Amino acid sequence: GEDGKGTGGQAGARDVIARKNAEIQLKESEERLSRLADASFFAIFLSDAGIVIDAGTQAGEMFGYTREELIGKNGIELVAPSHLALAREISASGSEEMYLSRCVRKDGSEFSVEVRGRNVPLRGHPARLAAIRDITQRQQYEEEIEHQRWLLQQANEDLKSNNERLTE
Repeated sequence: GEDGKGTGGQAGARDVIARKNAEIQLKESEERLSRLADASFFAIFLSDAGIVIDAGTQAGEMFGYTREELIGKNGIELVAPSHLALAREISASGSEEMYLSRCVRKDGSEFSVEVRGRNVPLRGHPARLAAIRDITQRQQYEEEIEHQRWLLQQANEDLKSNNERLTE
């Protein structure tokens, strides 16, 4: 009131309510962001100086790790040895261009991927966000198409050869 008593308590209560509301909004925002990353068809990684600080559910499924196992891991360990130099060069350059690479699962098996990264600000310095898509199945389809194309070409050449013999 006018005598100065009671307003401090009300202001304090308002501060507590405002802080609680901000905490609820932050938690809801984190949950939405987590759901987006988990719903993605890509493995989503956020790394700081090469160390994974967050990863979506798809990342764990794709690489055979739990999310907890991925966090704290050096991201370069997920890259196949044959593609380490390329991954380091692209990451260091900050490139946002998509590139093809090979990765390694927890069980040691390698697989083909498309990778696209972006530097994002995190606590005043750049972190790296990467989206990775397993393209193994797509490559298998492409190889099968090439094989079928080759078979057609062989059949076509056989037909031409038979036609030439018939003409003679």
